[in-house]
Amino acid sequence: MMNCNHVPYYSLADAESAMRKLIADAKRTKKGGKSWRRLNVFPCGNHFHVGRANKLETRKPEKGPSPGDIRRKARREKIRLEHSTGRRARHVFAQLGYLETIENAARRAKAAVDEMNDSLAQARKLADRYIFVK
Repeated sequence: MMNCNHVPYYSLADAESAMRKLIADAKRTKKGGKSWRRLNVFPCGNHFHVGRANKLETRKPEKGPSPGDIRRKARREKIRLEHSTGRRARHVFAQLGYLETIENAARRAKAAVDEMNDSLAQARKLADRYIFVK
């Protein structure tokens, strides 16, 4: 027999029977709180002990994603796909020379407006030269 401070049980059935008695007594007398839930049979050399782990092992069942989680994930994936598709398109167009910097685009737009104003001014001058008769 090993030198330990626990009550030895020499068969697993005896240890489990003692554990059931301890649990029934703890439930009946309400002594020890809920620590009876952690009672287990432990092997020790050639015999068994009844004891408990000092830490509650709580394993929550894994639950699947909620409908909101699924919707949010789908929305994030959609945004990510649109973003990456847009980036790829901008890259291809830039490679082809279709995209310019904002400064160049603004310069070209200003030049187009100036050219249109100049054309209108020339048209007014021509209209002033000629007198149209009704």
